[in-house]
Parts: sequence; structure tokens; C-alpha cells
Amino acid sequence: MITITGLKPETTYSVRLSAVNGKGVGEISLPSDFKTQPVRIPHSPTQPLAESESSEPPTGEPSAPKLEGQMGEDGNSIKVNVIKQDDGGSPIRHYLIKYKAKHSSEWKPEIRLPSGSDHVMLKSLDWNAEYEVYVIAENQQGKSKPAHYAFRTSAQPTVIPATLGSPSTSSSFVSLLLSAVTLLLLC
Repeated sequence: MITITGLKPETTYSVRLSAVNGKGVGEISLPSDFKTQPVRIPHSPTQPLAESESSEPPTGEPSAPKLEGQMGEDGNSIKVNVIKQDDGGSPIRHYLIKYKAKHSSEWKPEIRLPSGSDHVMLKSLDWNAEYEVYVIAENQQGKSKPAHYAFRTSAQPTVIPATLGSPSTSSSFVSLLLSAVTLLLLC
């Protein structure tokens, strides 16, 4: 048996295998596709079932998603990855995303991210500011507790005026070149 770790819940993967022995590497198998199961919070075997409970998985509110962030190259944007967790036995409808700069009392307009999406891009953020992001998963049964992610944007880059290639530099170079050609023709 082979165990593959680090997989995300409810994600489709494709696996191909090949044997290796003293003679080398064998033929690679055809791809085998599979989809991982949703994360389920197991029922504790030490806790007896109540009369109203059954051994069926409970249907209820989803668990909060996990959040990971990746700063954009521009320094004032971020890609927030939303990693689905336990859906509570009912499909996630969407994720509700709220964010704001920590120093601000005003929240940005709420973003409703479709359940099939796995990230949201937050752009045009204030420079050198701490931000907080809250994400709630919602299914037919209700809303999860909020997942929280905090980050700081980069300091605003300073602009250095370009001198090489500016019109005055280019025209000076052309004048110098024409003078050299004229001097060569006269000699």
C-alpha cells in the first residue's frame, strides 16, 4: 500500500506509478484519477451517542477554512488562498470575505467568493499597513466561525528619475556622434 500525504480535501488528483529495480525503471502506468474526501470531524468513540444522534455523519455548519497568503510582486496586493475544511455534511455555497487595514475602523465591501474558487486577490492596498482578513464558509445549515489572516504590505517604493535614455541624453549622444562623423570626413 502507498500513502500520499499533504493532499487537500475535495481535490482531484492523478497518479502514475513505475517500478524500480536492479535492471532500471519499469514502464509508467496509465494515470489513475481520484478525488479526496471532505474533512470530517470524527465522532469520539469514548463519547456515547445520544438517543437523538445516529451513527450517520452530522449535518451542520461548516468548519472555518484555512487561509494562506502570498504577497503580490507589486508589494500592495495579496493572493489569499482559501482551503476548504469540513463542510458539515452540506456543500459549501460560498465564502464571505471581509478585510480592512488594522488602523482603520471601516471594513472594505464584503466579497462573496463562489465555493469553486480557491483564492481571492486583494489589490490596491495601502502601503506599509497591517491588514486583517476574515473568511466565513457558508452552507445550507449556516456559517462557520471566521478564519483569520493578518499581514503587512511593503513600504512604498521610492522612484528614482531615469537619466539614461531621456530625450536630452539621446540628443546629446546624437550630436556627439554627428560631430565625430564630420570630423572623420574632413580628415
